[in-house]
Amino acid sequence: MTEQRDNEASMNLAAVVLAGGESSRMDGQDKLEAVLAHRTLLQTTIDSISSGVGALAGGAGRASIALTKVVVVGPNRKLSRDGIHLEFAREQPPGGGPVPGIRAGLDALRQDPPDLVAIVAGDMPAAGEALAGLAENFRFPNVYGSTALEATVARSDGALQPLLTVYRLDALRRVLDGATALHSARSVLSQTRYQIIDVPTSVTYDVDTPADLEAAKLAHGGSRRSRRARH
Repeated sequence: MTEQRDNEASMNLAAVVLAGGESSRMDGQDKLEAVLAHRTLLQTTIDSISSGVGALAGGAGRASIALTKVVVVGPNRKLSRDGIHLEFAREQPPGGGPVPGIRAGLDALRQDPPDLVAIVAGDMPAAGEALAGLAENFRFPNVYGSTALEATVARSDGALQPLLTVYRLDALRRVLDGATALHSARSVLSQTRYQIIDVPTSVTYDVDTPADLEAAKLAHGGSRRSRRARH
């Protein structure tokens, strides 16, 4: 079984980063533009994704998985590309939520379709640390039976994280093209054969409030001012 897997081609993964929310609980601040250790929250999330997928080298019976593109769904923002093939897309209507965002991300992948698609919330700055674990079982179909596996989803502290998932592209397209009553990322996930991957809460935390932002600044080496405010 290992020999067969060694002879298989590498897999490509694209990430769709959902960044079209209105930051409604942030007192008027665009949370994705907030700075954590000299990088915006959104940039930190993208860099985390790049690092996480970069850990998926091949060998020892495993196919390698390469990050081919990051699609940021939301308004154009100034971002560092640093070797990342990055482009923007916009959900319709703007601010319409995760399902229109996922659709817009997939539309941006039509010309160069990957094997796998990661769906990641733009306000999860450590999300990339989970991607290796989420993609891992797609690399061993003979061992894990993952030829039937359509998605993996992170779970932390008992809670599923439908905005931290990896899908097979064909499965995700099937769900979006065939279902009409999709109201949330969870409803998309529920239409697939998925596997739960437990990850620590330090990987899945997101930023919804000013207090969350201050905690994220501390976790990512925030400013001295932020540290003094917390003591």
